[in-house]
Amino acid sequence: AQGGQAEAFSPETALSEDVVVDGLLGTGLDRALGGDLLAAVDAINAARRPVLALDIPTGLHADTGLPLGAAVRAQLTITFVGLKRGLFLGVAPDYRGRLEFAGLGVPAPVHEQLQADLERLTPAVLTAALPRRSRTAHKRTHGSVLVVGGAPGMPGAVRLAAEAALRAGAGLVTVATHPDSVASVMAGRAEVMCHGLSGSEGLGPLLRGADVVVLGPGLGQSAWARGLWATVLASDLPVILDADGLNLLAGAPRARGGWILTPHPGEAARLLRTDTATVQADRLAAVTDLAASFRAVAVLKGACTLIGAGAGRCVGGAARRAGRADRRSAARSQCRRVDPCRLRRRGGRAGRARARGGGPHGAHPLVGQSGADRGCNI
Repeated sequence: AQGGQAEAFSPETALSEDVVVDGLLGTGLDRALGGDLLAAVDAINAARRPVLALDIPTGLHADTGLPLGAAVRAQLTITFVGLKRGLFLGVAPDYRGRLEFAGLGVPAPVHEQLQADLERLTPAVLTAALPRRSRTAHKRTHGSVLVVGGAPGMPGAVRLAAEAALRAGAGLVTVATHPDSVASVMAGRAEVMCHGLSGSEGLGPLLRGADVVVLGPGLGQSAWARGLWATVLASDLPVILDADGLNLLAGAPRARGGWILTPHPGEAARLLRTDTATVQADRLAAVTDLAASFRAVAVLKGACTLIGAGAGRCVGGAARRAGRADRRSAARSQCRRVDPCRLRRRGGRAGRARARGGGPHGAHPLVGQSGADRGCNI
């Protein structure tokens, strides 16, 4: 550019320009930054100027999305030729800023020769996965969901899950909960059919009337909880397992099949007998291991929720936008886990149900798109 000049970098260099363009390294970095590179990254971050990163912010691992010692914090990243999974995984959303893609004119046949190990889940995919309701639809044409949980003192999670099932379009929603929790569930959602169970003996008729079971919200790990848990898993119904349902599974592992596991990183660590840091260091490997070890569809929640269904193929949701996330994340987790129930009962294939249930954590991807027809007005 006219008027530009080149200078050798030194750690004492003060960056006073209006915009900083980060083009220090490409995508092949595999070791911690050091020396002048580390000093340059620190200088860029200390300058507090808008940063445009080329391809990937320097210091960010292109596969894991984790900083290698340090990484540039950009406001905008333009990545070239192909989307790198490290721009979505790990803590990449905190470093990349807004993401733009430039294909540079690479022909489509070139991309078709490469097998991606991560598929991006976009709102368009989710919209296509949800068939519109028939004009003559009624509750008997949209399946029955049974939600099991709600130990004494923990009725909120099971009530939220039941409400979410209704809002997502399930025809009939039944809650099996502790007798102490019935009043709390019914006070907030009168259209739910709520049964207070003192033990697992009364669960049989409810299972026979259900098409799919959500097991775990507010369940606890008492003898009462363990009895319900074992009874549900002994059935041949599809199960969505969450919360204490997952914690009980960690203590008694089994590869049941026909279920969806929805752990956050801490629960995933317990299931894989490791620690949360290890899960977060390679979330793609973790969700793949979960799917294979438990013969399950695994939904690993996080900033970029990952869905693994075995066969080495994973789907990733877009990173959510931060808001009142900490206060509401638990509630949204209850709501999101029931979404696959609706798709399953509305004729969608299992693969699409998995994708539908793993939309962006903390933001419903289909809000504002004919919610009355699609049942997506959470």
